[in-house]
Amino acid sequence: MARSRFESKAGLAIAQCGLYRSSMVRLQKRIRVGLGVLEHFTTTKWRFKMARVINMSESMRDTDKELFYITNVKQDIDKYMLDCILGARQYLMKEPLSSLPSARIHLKRLYYLDRVMTVLFYCLCGWLLLKGINTVRFCLEYSSHGLRGIPLLGGVVPSFS
Repeated sequence: MARSRFESKAGLAIAQCGLYRSSMVRLQKRIRVGLGVLEHFTTTKWRFKMARVINMSESMRDTDKELFYITNVKQDIDKYMLDCILGARQYLMKEPLSSLPSARIHLKRLYYLDRVMTVLFYCLCGWLLLKGINTVRFCLEYSSHGLRGIPLLGGVVPSFS
């Protein structure tokens, strides 16, 4: 717990320096509080004794089984996960569901921005490599010249001249 307090204070200090917007700090705090609420339920090992429930469900008539649905075999896991995500968004993050379309648009923009920045990063790395190839060659020549002076390595080190 002390680590997360330090991280949030460090994040707040960075935000106050103007490097990040304070909204990101608020978002991180909401996530931390929400995860703190769920921590007990997600980290505790739960044991459910279901012998009575299984016996009861086996002794039920078909009409009762349709009325009082006990088994979760027919649950749609995708719908369940979607409900969990929407519930976390609505109740933990306190964001209305009406902001979903704008959030999707924002997420698409961030995705394309990430793709563009990745391409630009690799272009910059390639440009620096091509621009600095003479520097790399000089360093290799200089180091190989120095390593050739060592008696055991003299015949092993290649010449880059």
